[in-house]
Amino acid sequence: MKAKEFTEKWTGEPLVCYDEKDLRAYGLREEDLTILSKYGLPESAAPYLNFEEMDVQDIGYVEEGYFYLGYTGDGDWIGINTGSGKILVIAQDLDAYDDDDFAGDDEQEEAAESGKSEECEDYDYVGFTLMNTSLGALYECMLHYSTFLQKRLPEGSKEYAANVELLKEKLIEADPEAMRREDCFWNEEIKKLL
Repeated sequence: MKAKEFTEKWTGEPLVCYDEKDLRAYGLREEDLTILSKYGLPESAAPYLNFEEMDVQDIGYVEEGYFYLGYTGDGDWIGINTGSGKILVIAQDLDAYDDDDFAGDDEQEEAAESGKSEECEDYDYVGFTLMNTSLGALYECMLHYSTFLQKRLPEGSKEYAANVELLKEKLIEADPEAMRREDCFWNEEIKKLL
């Protein structure tokens, strides 16, 4: 989804635009820099997502290679990987984890020893959860979730269950790569709805 389409369709909270100078200082890709500075993200969106612009000096605690966008209802950070443009949820207690504590650590070592090179994604590390593969996919998922909530169907009803299934289908269409991961942010939210 294009940012302009999202801003035309979004009827929720006002949008927060990020300072272009700060985005450039963090080395964001040009495409993401334009979207975040020109169109922005909602101040608040379901499910319990909050986006805010902070002074760069106040966000030094966020991991290197990520730009802080906001936080979840659990207080975890939402950041964008400055190189790939992927949106991640970063555990607020990330310092509690060891540097090499990530899923597939043994497989990575075995691959390195055998000469095979397998790339480890940032969300393979404990404390990092993939939300979306791009800002456009994030926009679509927020709109689909908002539409789901607007139907206000009683939990436990057949209609509610069908609406949850429809939401899941829409989220898969919006970001198939992210939704392939059982532990992605949106799949976890689907589980909470059931």
